[in-house]
Amino acid sequence: MLPSTTALISASAIALSVALMGLPQGGAAAEDALVAVDTAVPSEVLAQGEALYLKNCRLCHGTKGKSGKPLAGNDMLEDAEYVASVILVGPGYMAAFEDHLSDDEIALIVTYVRNAWGHAYGPVDASIVAPLR
Repeated sequence: MLPSTTALISASAIALSVALMGLPQGGAAAEDALVAVDTAVPSEVLAQGEALYLKNCRLCHGTKGKSGKPLAGNDMLEDAEYVASVILVGPGYMAAFEDHLSDDEIALIVTYVRNAWGHAYGPVDASIVAPLR
């Protein structure tokens, strides 16, 4: 049985509270630590993004993001809007997904690839995808 949304939110709130208790109380170190907490991606979001990646992207980019145009170690992933636009329009030999995936699905995939294989760029909201269509 999957945990309820309320349970996941409660667990996330507890984890965030515990993380925040260990943060410095002021100055640049505190700001840097808060940025790190803000960019953490919940595991259920990564799992959803991974499932979509495996279904739509794995055949060309590989399970580990090293096939075709490699994603693992690719600095272009830092720009979330760029990654989303590539998924939408499919430049070169890549298929376009704008007619096949919703804004939410594209945001989940972008979040996954930007936080897999050693990347840690944080979550992406679907609101950045809509204006790119």
